[in-house]
Amino acid sequence: MHTINDVIARIRAGTATASDADKIEDHIHQLNIMINVERSMSASLRDELDQSHRPRFAGHRPG
Repeated sequence: MHTINDVIARIRAGTATASDADKIEDHIHQLNIMINVERSMSASLRDELDQSHRPRFAGHRPG
């Protein structure tokens, strides 16, 4: 199994294959998934933090 660095080396050497291109596409797809998961987790944590700082009114509704 080749690492992404092996593929990059073949690209630089001009010896990359279609299989190498597939590996790069797969790697980019995996990175996009990880980025989206991180963004989702960040948004959830931000929402949770915002809610923890809001005042709570026990049985009282403003207005």
